[in-house]
Amino acid sequence: MSSYKLVYFNGKGRAELARLVFAAAGVQYEDQRITREELPEIKASGNLPFGQLPVLVVDGVYIAQSIAIARYIAKRNGLAGDNDLEAALCDMIVDGVNDLLADALKVMFAPADQKEAAAAKFTTEQLPKHLGNLQNILNKNATGYFVGSKLSWADIAVYNIIDYLNAQFGEHIKPFAALHALCDKVVAQEGIAKWIAVRPVTPF
Repeated sequence: MSSYKLVYFNGKGRAELARLVFAAAGVQYEDQRITREELPEIKASGNLPFGQLPVLVVDGVYIAQSIAIARYIAKRNGLAGDNDLEAALCDMIVDGVNDLLADALKVMFAPADQKEAAAAKFTTEQLPKHLGNLQNILNKNATGYFVGSKLSWADIAVYNIIDYLNAQFGEHIKPFAALHALCDKVVAQEGIAKWIAVRPVTPF
């Protein structure tokens, strides 16, 4: 059996999707949370492929890039579709989630004098476009899941981004009822429910 260690800061951030997929799969792993002060030493080790976190250490092999990490865990544990076509559809949804995240981060890191305009564009144009596209795809699959008839990492990724955005943009997410119903299914999954109940409360 492989051993897993996920290395990231003490926050959800770029590592939470992997943690959620691990939880859904019921797979044990070491959740190593480091401080910013420890990062230079870890970088100096030469073990970070791109000099950044998160990384997943699998039997001594370092895997970087948050989406590659989550995809690997999902594929190893039956959460990435039942065939190549379903796997591609999962990837499509996750890529769409990343497009949404990229637009959201532009708002969050906009200069103070541009933040109000950036937020207005995001809430009136970009957020409804991204969520609308995702909801349309979800509604076309009669099962209530994005891909096939069971939970996949695509569903988990959508829950994760909505959970991330809810604090700041919750009022603008409310109209997307089908996405909320999907999120309810995700958080009701036994492993994910257990993780949400015990995961640390962190600043990000």
